[in-house]
Amino acid sequence: MVAMSVEWAPDFLTAESAASDDDFIKASGGMEKVNEYDFGWLLWGGGAAGRRRGCFRSVFHMSFGSWMGTILMNTKRIIGGVWMAALALASASAHASDRSYTDHELASRDGKKWITRTAALTDFDGGQVVVELRLFEDGKGGLVYRYDDQTEATKLYHQASCEETGAEVRRGDTVLGGESVAAWSCMGVADKQAESEKSTERTDAPRAAYYVHALAPSGSAPLGVNFHSVGIARYQSSIAGESNGNVSIDNGRCTASAVDHHTGPFVGSYELKVVCIGTQRGRLNTSMSACIPRVCSTDVGAVDVI
Repeated sequence: MVAMSVEWAPDFLTAESAASDDDFIKASGGMEKVNEYDFGWLLWGGGAAGRRRGCFRSVFHMSFGSWMGTILMNTKRIIGGVWMAALALASASAHASDRSYTDHELASRDGKKWITRTAALTDFDGGQVVVELRLFEDGKGGLVYRYDDQTEATKLYHQASCEETGAEVRRGDTVLGGESVAAWSCMGVADKQAESEKSTERTDAPRAAYYVHALAPSGSAPLGVNFHSVGIARYQSSIAGESNGNVSIDNGRCTASAVDHHTGPFVGSYELKVVCIGTQRGRLNTSMSACIPRVCSTDVGAVDVI
């Protein structure tokens, strides 16, 4: 369940046409409203079921001749019914508290449906920080994240996420699918130089290695908290074409994908980072697939929600 508010913004500007973050906010018709939501419940790991913990304690003392046994039996049934109803209510409340982000929708003149999403994400040091993402619908059920559309604060967060694994920002589209809270992508630091070198190679030169390797996310995550997983692809192609990758968490419940087009031979690596939430303890299956012209690679893994 996601809290969502909708507002029409006829003067909406994209990041490319807005001169600054302030212009972007003004044009969006009040995008900053989303920051008024309180995420304290998420940062502290509280939940409706936890807040409502308690117990029923009833003592019935009846002594009324031969009817006592019948009355006690009916009393147990009543108490049992009340207890089961309370458990069902607590379960429903706990499910409702699985909300892990807030969306604020905007519609632009060019027909794109933009969403400002606010979510609590890792701060890479054991805690969490609230991050605002600017996404737009791709018309196929997915949401598109682009580095250049983001606020300066979110760009810095993206950079920090990539630097954590020794990579740098990938500026191309990253598509969120399913119940993904967020997603973005990084590329190997040496990729730009390698790409340039490959594109200037002579066509009659000896062909280098031709390969693609995928590595699926693995590890553990806390229950009820947004966690990010990383799928990795490494590749080299002696011909021009498309490279693409897709990372999946919990059999496709949360996904992220990216596609790049190359005009000549190419080599490099990239990381797809997807944010999901574990709503119950157990093992979540993961996978990472990557393709270049003529060949693909797939790997599987698991994330334990504890």
